[in-house]
Amino acid sequence: MKRQLSSVTKASYILGVYYAVIDYIEVEAPDRYEAYPDECLVDEDLVTGLDPWNPPVLAKDRFYLVVPGSSEEVFEKQVGDRLVEFVVSSEGSGASYEELLAKAPRIPFTFDGSLIKELAAETSRTGIEYIFLYSSDGYLFVLEGGYLRVNIPFVRVVGSVHTHPEGSCGLSSKDVESGLDLLSEGGLFEAAATPACYFYMARTRSVSEEDYVKARMIRGDILEPLRLETIVFDKGYY
Repeated sequence: MKRQLSSVTKASYILGVYYAVIDYIEVEAPDRYEAYPDECLVDEDLVTGLDPWNPPVLAKDRFYLVVPGSSEEVFEKQVGDRLVEFVVSSEGSGASYEELLAKAPRIPFTFDGSLIKELAAETSRTGIEYIFLYSSDGYLFVLEGGYLRVNIPFVRVVGSVHTHPEGSCGLSSKDVESGLDLLSEGGLFEAAATPACYFYMARTRSVSEEDYVKARMIRGDILEPLRLETIVFDKGYY
């Protein structure tokens, strides 16, 4: 039987909160570049707890969001097993929309890196690939694929990471196609990970039609960093 796991991890908690804030800004903020999320969202001490498989604890369950010209309101979102409160006001300062989008694709590797490396090492040994799906409500789902292949189901998620064998730190044309679909529907990133490094594509704002076409036209694997106007391809190390 193929392996299937689900859990709440540090990364899934943080990405659930990120998604709630980014989605609110993109839907409700007249000028998303003048919206200011709570500064603590870019603080790596956002969650506490050392064991990545044990449910982490949010260091706080209330976050502030400044949207100039908005009326004050409070909205709630279930993130894992916690009900998180978001307080919207019209005045103040904080982090930026761009900061959250830039930080999001590295969150899995910062907080769940040991889990990803473990299964990437297994992929190198056996050829069996795995996918990590980070849901918008704060959960992580890990699914086992096939030999040197994993079918990435399109689920409304924050982003996904799938394993590659050692030496294959890049995105294939099929990976890019799946990633473009995910980003165009509001997802934040698509990534591939080996035991040593990872490579991701992420949006810097809503994906433009021009960049969608440019990325679809790229032939072969993408192995080196590349920046379009609304999509970035980049490499990182654990």
